[in-house]
Amino acid sequence: MKKSILILTFLFLPLLLKSQINSRTIGEVGAYGGIGSNSYNSEFKYLPQYPSCCPNYKTGQGFGLNIGILGNYILLDNLSLGVKIGYSDLSGLISQDENKIVDNNLGTKSNGIIRHDLDVTLPSLSFEPTINFGLIENLKGFLGVGFNYLLSGDITQKETLVEPTNVTFENGKATRNEVAGSLDNLTNFLPFVSVGFYYDLPLNNKNDLFLSPTISYKKMFGDVVEGVNWTVSKMSLGVQLRYSIQEKPEIKKEIKRDTIIPKVEPVITSAIAGDFQVKINEEFASDTIFVKYDKDLKFEAILGYVFFEENEAKIPERYD
Repeated sequence: MKKSILILTFLFLPLLLKSQINSRTIGEVGAYGGIGSNSYNSEFKYLPQYPSCCPNYKTGQGFGLNIGILGNYILLDNLSLGVKIGYSDLSGLISQDENKIVDNNLGTKSNGIIRHDLDVTLPSLSFEPTINFGLIENLKGFLGVGFNYLLSGDITQKETLVEPTNVTFENGKATRNEVAGSLDNLTNFLPFVSVGFYYDLPLNNKNDLFLSPTISYKKMFGDVVEGVNWTVSKMSLGVQLRYSIQEKPEIKKEIKRDTIIPKVEPVITSAIAGDFQVKINEEFASDTIFVKYDKDLKFEAILGYVFFEENEAKIPERYD
C-alpha cells in the first residue's frame, strides 16, 4: 500500500508543481441554470390533514427549474473549491392506480381503475459547497455536500375514475375527493450529496470566460413531511457561465534615486627622491654635500563607493 502511494505521489507531483507555477487564475464567479427531473420515493397512504382512499403512494416524478450563482477558489489548475447558491424547484406528481370492482349505472359490477393523484409544489433554496477536479482536457467533475431549504409545500389531491368510462362516482362525476392546501408538517432542511460533470467551452481568446454544459445528480436525505416516508432525488441538465479572475501581475515600481557625488578635494602627494652625492673638494678642507631633490606632483581624485539607504538620497552619517 505504501509503495502504491509513493508511486502515485511521484507521478502526480510534477503535474501539481506545474499547476502551481503556471496557474494565474485565482478564482471564478458565474451563474448556472437548467432543468431537473425530480424523483419521489415514498411509502404512505395519505398525508396528515388530507385523508385519501389510495392504498399506497409509492413513486412520483416531476420537473423543476434550477438557477443560481456560483464561485470557485482555485487551489491548482485541476483542483478548486466552490459553492453554489440558488433556487431549486422540487415539485412533482405522485400518481398511483388502484384496481377496484365498481358498480355501473345498471346495477352490475365490473373491473375498474381508479387513479390517485397527489400534485406537489415544493420550491426551495439550495446551498451546495463543492470540490471540483479536472479529468481530461476540458472535462471536469465535482462532488458536493449541502442542503435544500424548503420554502413551502402545497398539494392538490384528487381521485379519477379511469375505467370504465361510462361510470361515474356517487357525486355524478368522474373525479372525487378533490382537495388543495399546504403542508403544515413540512421538513425545512433536506441535506444532500451531489455528483456531476461539466465541459468547459471557451468563449474568448483570453480563456477567462466559459460556457459549460453540466449534468448532475443530487440525493437528498430526510422526509419531505415529518413522519411520512417520502424522499426526493434530482437529476439535472443545465449550463454554467463562468468568468475567471486572473491574478494581477506584480508591477515593480521604478524607484528614482538621486546620486550625489561628493566634492572631493584633490590630494597632492609628493614623491621625493634623494640623491646624495658626497664629493671631496680638494680646494677646501671641509666636505661638501650636494643634495638633489626631484619633486613629482600627482593630482588624483578619490571617489569611493557610497551606499544609500532604500528610497533615501541623504548620505548616511557613517561616511566621513
